[in-house]
Amino acid sequence: MNFLGRRALCSAADSLRVLGLGPKASEAEIKNAWRQLAKKWHPDRHMGSSKAHAEEQFKAGLKAYETLSTKGSEPAGRAGRTPGSAGMNARHHAQGATSSNNYWGTRSQFGEASRAGYNPYKGYMGFHADNRHWYADTANAAKREDQARMVRSWVGLSLFALGLWACTHTATRDSAAKQRGELVDAWFNQSSRRWEKPQPHMLKDPFLSSLIHLKPPDQVYNASPVRPNKRKTATTLDGSKVDAAYRAREQGMRG
Repeated sequence: MNFLGRRALCSAADSLRVLGLGPKASEAEIKNAWRQLAKKWHPDRHMGSSKAHAEEQFKAGLKAYETLSTKGSEPAGRAGRTPGSAGMNARHHAQGATSSNNYWGTRSQFGEASRAGYNPYKGYMGFHADNRHWYADTANAAKREDQARMVRSWVGLSLFALGLWACTHTATRDSAAKQRGELVDAWFNQSSRRWEKPQPHMLKDPFLSSLIHLKPPDQVYNASPVRPNKRKTATTLDGSKVDAAYRAREQGMRG
């Protein structure tokens, strides 16, 4: 088959696909399909954003009808059978494109293109039916993702600032309450089962300082932080210390 024959065959097949017809459609069927398509996609029947899409569908249908009408009164099925078309159909069947007598192939093989009435120009070179390109879809998706990231960043920063303000505010409030005497430092003594004033060394220890809390003065037991004095050293009858008298005796001294 020469180049012109192959081109004519492809053009007729695409036209039949646009009109939703099979390869053996008659001239009457072609005219009826064109009337139905024109009635559905006439631009005057659509308004707003769908008008551009309707114009594209109407132009595609008109082009398909004009392509098939140039074949004359011969049925479209015969018009598609140009010299060498039998060999082309045989190769098409050999490749498994029509496993169940489906002229357009199965959906698992060609997806949406296997459906009769599919517009082959709908996704031409990445363009949609409404003249949008997939580049624009990608740019819009990237823009939405950037906006979402910006929102998440501002929300995180706002939460951090709110937490920092809360810590600073509560520290200032508690310090002022301690100066007024409304709150005092206290720790819960497990042995006495009560809140007591902390020892001075507890304020310097990292672990023990975590046990100290602020409590009202009436809830804290004012235990004395002063440790009890050591027991007095024992003395002998003459008033000397016991340990000194013992050392003297060990050294052989006599009183």
